[in-house]
Amino acid sequence: MSPVTIQTHHTEALIYTVPFVMYGIFRYIYSLHTRATGSDPSQEVFRDPHILFSILGWLVLTLWLLSRH
Repeated sequence: MSPVTIQTHHTEALIYTVPFVMYGIFRYIYSLHTRATGSDPSQEVFRDPHILFSILGWLVLTLWLLSRH
């Protein structure tokens, strides 16, 4: 974690949001290769429930971690 990030947000816990980001990235790459999608990434977010779940999970966890102190 960057010391600037820790100082700005007063927490080291944001590292726990990385799995949601990694899952979303890998799911998008998976959909590119298996379904030949990806012409419009902003549309893909709303078509694939797995990517939507990873974004919502990341958002909820991030907001919760930032509101804990």
